[in-house]
Amino acid sequence: MSELPGRTQPLLEIENLHVEYRTLDGIVKAVNGLNLRIDEGKALGLVGETGAGKTTTALAVMKLVPTPPGVITAGSVRIAGREILPLGDAEMQHLRGNQVSMIFQNPMASLNPVHDVGSQIAEVIRLHQGVSPREARVRAAGMLRAVGIPENRAGDFPHEFSGGMKQRVMIAIALACRPRLLIADEPTTALDVTIQAQVIDLIKSLKRDYSGAQLLITHDLGLVAEMCDDVAVMYAGRVVEKADIAELFQNPRHPYTLGLFGSLPNLKKSVHRLRSIGGLSPDPKMLPRGCPFHPRCAERMDVCTERTPSESVVGAGHTVCCWKYSESGGTR
Repeated sequence: MSELPGRTQPLLEIENLHVEYRTLDGIVKAVNGLNLRIDEGKALGLVGETGAGKTTTALAVMKLVPTPPGVITAGSVRIAGREILPLGDAEMQHLRGNQVSMIFQNPMASLNPVHDVGSQIAEVIRLHQGVSPREARVRAAGMLRAVGIPENRAGDFPHEFSGGMKQRVMIAIALACRPRLLIADEPTTALDVTIQAQVIDLIKSLKRDYSGAQLLITHDLGLVAEMCDDVAVMYAGRVVEKADIAELFQNPRHPYTLGLFGSLPNLKKSVHRLRSIGGLSPDPKMLPRGCPFHPRCAERMDVCTERTPSESVVGAGHTVCCWKYSESGGTR
C-alpha cells in the first residue's frame, strides 16, 4: 500500500491480511486479503454484518487470535511503522496497553470477577509504567474519575456495577497508559439507549483529550456517522469499500454498501416495509468463487462469478472492490 503524496506515516497499516480457523469441521476463512490504514488523530469505522471478520481483524492487530485453531497465514500489520506479526509474547505484552489497547465487546466476560476494578486498572499501569503499587492505585482512581465513576468505587468488584459502568471500567483499563491506538469492538452492544449515548459521548471526548487513533468495530452506521472520520465496509473477510464519512454516506458505490443503506429507516419517507439484502452471508468454510457478494447481488455480471475484483479508485480517497468500477470490466 503505497504512500500518497503529502500523507503522513499511518498509525495502523494492514496489508493483505489472511486469518483462518482450522477446525474439525473444516477451514474457516475469516479474513481474506484485508487492507486497511488509520492515520494519527483519525477514527475509522469498520462495519459489516455478523461474521464479516471484523472482530478477527481486531484480534489479529492485537495478536490475540486464539491459537489453535486460529492462524494468521499471510499479511502485514504495522503499528507506528513497526511490524508486529513476528513479535513474541513478551514484546507483544509490552505493546498491548501501551501502544495499542482494545475495548472488548462483552465487559462482563472481560473483567476478572475476583479482583476489584481498581486493582485491574492498576495492574496495567504497573506493568507498563513501572510505578509503585500505591502510585498505580492512585492513578487507577484517577482513570475511574476520567470515565465518570467515583474514585471511592475503586474497591468494588465487577458484579457490583451495571453493564454501562462495566463498559466504562473497560475503557479506563484500555486508556490507562494513553495508547496511541484504541480499538473499540461493539462498545455499545447490550447497553440501553441512554447508557449508549453516555458511552458514545465518553469515547468522543477521550479521542479529543487523548489524541491517537481509533478503530471502531460496529454494524451500526449511525454510530459510525457520529464518531468516525472514515469508514470501511467489510464483507466475507475483505474491505469492499472505503472512503471518508461524507463521501461514503453521500455517494456509496458497492452493491453491498447500497444494500446496507437501503435497509435503514428514513424519517422523511413513510414505507410499509424496510428493504433487505436478499440471501445470507456466505459460509466462510465454503466461500463462493469470484466476488463473494455475487450470489446476493442484483447487478452481478459474468465476470463476478469467476474472478475476485481488485480495488478500484472511484474518487478522492474512495475505493471500491467491484467489477462495475474496474477498468477491465466484464460482460453481463
